[in-house]
Amino acid sequence: HPPHPPPDTPPPTPQPATLALAPTANRDTAISKTATTGTEPSGPLDYLFTETSGNPGGDDSEWQTSPSYTDSGLDPETQYTYTVTMRDSEGNMGNPSSAASATTLAPPDTEAPTPYQATFASAPAAISSSDITMTATTGNDPSGPVEYLFTETSGHSGGTSSDWQTSPTYTDTGLAPHTQYTYTVRMRDSLDNMGDPSSGASATTLPPNFGEWISGYSLSDSTFGGDDDGDNLGNGLEALMGTHPGEFNAGLSQVSQNGSILTFTHPVADPPIGGVTGSYEWSSDLANWHPSGTVGDTTVTITAGAPVNGITTVTADSSGSALSPAKLFLRIVATQEP
Repeated sequence: HPPHPPPDTPPPTPQPATLALAPTANRDTAISKTATTGTEPSGPLDYLFTETSGNPGGDDSEWQTSPSYTDSGLDPETQYTYTVTMRDSEGNMGNPSSAASATTLAPPDTEAPTPYQATFASAPAAISSSDITMTATTGNDPSGPVEYLFTETSGHSGGTSSDWQTSPTYTDTGLAPHTQYTYTVRMRDSLDNMGDPSSGASATTLPPNFGEWISGYSLSDSTFGGDDDGDNLGNGLEALMGTHPGEFNAGLSQVSQNGSILTFTHPVADPPIGGVTGSYEWSSDLANWHPSGTVGDTTVTITAGAPVNGITTVTADSSGSALSPAKLFLRIVATQEP
C-alpha cells in the first residue's frame, strides 16, 4: 500500500491574515470590510472578523466562508476596530491580522432648515407699478445649500410664485398697478426636508406713472400737455382726473355759486397716476393766478373734499374779502414730477 500523505498542519496563507479592503463606513450604523482571500491546499477556508473596540453595537462575525463582513446596528459617529483570522477545513488557524478601524457616518439629516417656520428678512415691498421684491431670512442646514420657494397667494392678476431657488431674494414682475399681492416663503435642504411656510406678508404695487398710463392710448400727441381730443384738457389733466385722453371730457361739473362760495366737482383717477399732482388756483382777472390764500386784501380759501365714488368736490370761499364773487375764477393745474 502507498503511504498516506502527511497531515495538513500549516495554517492558510497569507500568514498572518490581512485585509484586502479596510473597514469602511457605508452609512451611520454599518461598517464593511473584506479579508484578503486565503490559500490552502486542504480546501475551503473560513474567516472570523473580530470587533475589538468594545464600543456599543460592535459585533464579531461567526466563522464564515465569505471573506466579506458588514457589522450593522452600530452607533453613529463612533469608531470601531476589527481584525480577521482564517482557518482551514482541518481547523488549522492562522494569526489575526493587524487591527484596522473605521468611524460610522453621522446620522442622516431629517430636520428642515432653520428657522423651521421661514420668515422674511425684508418683507414684500413695491419697487414700481409692476414689481414687488422680498428677501427671506437666510436658512441654515447641516446638509448643505438651502433653497427657497416664494408663493403668491392672493391670486390677483399677474402674481407669480417662484420656483425653488438658492437665492433668498425674489422679485415678482409683470404685476397690475396699484394692486395688493400677498406672499409666503418656505425652505428646504438638499435632502428635501421642508419647513413650514412663513406667515403671509403683503405689498401694493405703485400706481402707474404718466408714461405707463398714456402708453395705453393711441394718440398722435402723448406728451403731458398734448390734447388730441381738443377738449382743452391736456393729457396731464386727463391723467389727474382719470378720463380718456382721446375722448371729449367736460372736466369740471356741477358748478354752483352761493354768495361768496363757489363749488364744483371733477373726477379723480383711481388709482392715482404716479408722479402727477394737482393743485387749485384762483384769479379775479384770468391773467394772474394764485394758490389758496391771501393776495393783497383778498383771501380765497380753496378746499378739496375726499373723493366719493371717484368724484371730488372743491369749494372756494372768498367771504370777508374785497373780491366781488362775480369775479372769482378757479382752475385745476396738473404737474408732472420729475
